Amino acid sequence: NLLKNPQFIEDLSQAYANGIAAILGVAPNPQPPNPQPKGIAYILGKNVNLRNGPSTSSSVIRQLNSPESYVVYQESNGWLDLGNGQWVY
Repeated sequence: NLLKNPQFIEDLSQAYANGIAAILGVAPNPQPPNPQPKGIAYILGKNVNLRNGPSTSSSVIRQLNSPESYVVYQESNGWLDLGNGQWVY
């Protein structure tokens, strides 16, 4: 089912945006590229803080526990970006 395919939905949304922009005679907003996953983070501990930035001074969103796993999009000084502003060390 195409409606369950995230790439199809994204492409369809972009096509609609481009069509509306053409009708209005304005340039469409470019879509930022989708971040490419770099790997998987496996949580090995209990109550590992998930933060809203790559710092211990960033707010805790929630706590993660083993055996959870998450897609990693980038790394910064040992901090792993799990997407949507969520970081774990």
